[in-house]
Amino acid sequence: MLKHAAASAALLLTVAMSTACSSSSTNSSSTDSAGVPSSPPSPWVTNSDEVDNASGIPPPPEVGECRRPPNSLLGANDWVDPTKPIPCSRPHTLETAEVLETGEGLTLKVARQLAPSCEAAAWTYLNMNEHVVKLAFAVSTASPEQREAGQSWVRCDVGVYTETDASGLDLLRGSMHNDVGFHPERYVLCLRSPPTPDASQPFSSCEEPHQAESLTYGFGVGNVTRVEFEQMGRAQCTKMASSRDDAAALVVTPHRVNDSFGFCWVERKRGPLPPL
Repeated sequence: MLKHAAASAALLLTVAMSTACSSSSTNSSSTDSAGVPSSPPSPWVTNSDEVDNASGIPPPPEVGECRRPPNSLLGANDWVDPTKPIPCSRPHTLETAEVLETGEGLTLKVARQLAPSCEAAAWTYLNMNEHVVKLAFAVSTASPEQREAGQSWVRCDVGVYTETDASGLDLLRGSMHNDVGFHPERYVLCLRSPPTPDASQPFSSCEEPHQAESLTYGFGVGNVTRVEFEQMGRAQCTKMASSRDDAAALVVTPHRVNDSFGFCWVERKRGPLPPL
């Protein structure tokens, strides 16, 4: 299950767009008697170095593994991902930040209850201090075959969104472990063009001159009308941007992720913003 941190405090975006936003992929998996969706029709890998005791059942995942699952496995109701791990030096979209052992009785209810713990563990793995970042969180569980073999776990993965509407995952090379803390400029939200919150826009690199960037922290929204949000959001963003040295040269645009969370875009009245 893919969600984004934005509403939870991470556009995970995770902003982190990471909160409670799922991919638009459709779900094609079925549900087994334990209440956890069964694996899709694609076969399990059976190479001897990728199965558990030559039984044909993949072993439990490990922290630091990287994968590149198809979009068809990233829907809001997809909880089983049979994609085999690949070296993180190869292009991939997800990295495992934590594996939570659940003990006996793994059910869909248990997996959903553990999803927030996944996000918290991912923040630690990434050494993340920024609150508005383009991170995606994906949660998956042991398959029926793995559970029958005695496995009971929830896998917590992280990735990076490419669009403001969380519609795509970036192809990554190398590990993200601690990288958000060491290189936050790689994960802050930046745009090549003026922000248009009502339309999806591709993110651009913050390490180059850019048109707009997000402020570090977001703000609570509540059940307000669009006009009320615009008024409240603009006031919040103006206040939050006032501590910047270039505040007088900035234009602010509030961005509503959902009824719980919003964040602020800033851009200069004239010219691009410098690299972060």
